[in-house]
Amino acid sequence: MGFENGDVLLAKITPCFENGKGCHTETLKTKYGFGSTEFHVLRATEYSDSKFIYFWTTRNSFRIDLESTMVGSAGHRRVPLSAVKSYQIPCPTSKSEQTAIATILSDMDAEIQALQQRLEKTKDIKQGMMQQLLTGKVRLAH
Repeated sequence: MGFENGDVLLAKITPCFENGKGCHTETLKTKYGFGSTEFHVLRATEYSDSKFIYFWTTRNSFRIDLESTMVGSAGHRRVPLSAVKSYQIPCPTSKSEQTAIATILSDMDAEIQALQQRLEKTKDIKQGMMQQLLTGKVRLAH
């Protein structure tokens, strides 16, 4: 399956679809990419923002709505392309407003990632301190 830089990839097979697997291909090192046939490629038009579309596909309500359209046998159910094509994303008509919303959400994601990294680093420091205290390598002064 081919896609272009800036496309949105949406997993179509269970359980990947329900688990929220997908991505925005904004950081490809080439203009084109190729991958599995188990995802749908969503491409923005001149009137829409691909990052806005990506954020919409990460919403639980989107996945719940499309989960009911899945076809196939247990364990191999897929969201049909026709269901994705007919799904109406409620959004501002202005591409610039969509871009502004996507930028805010991207900034929030970056902040969350920075906080998660800081939390992991703090947990590592705590674990190291606990090890030193519990093994007696470091003593508390009374």
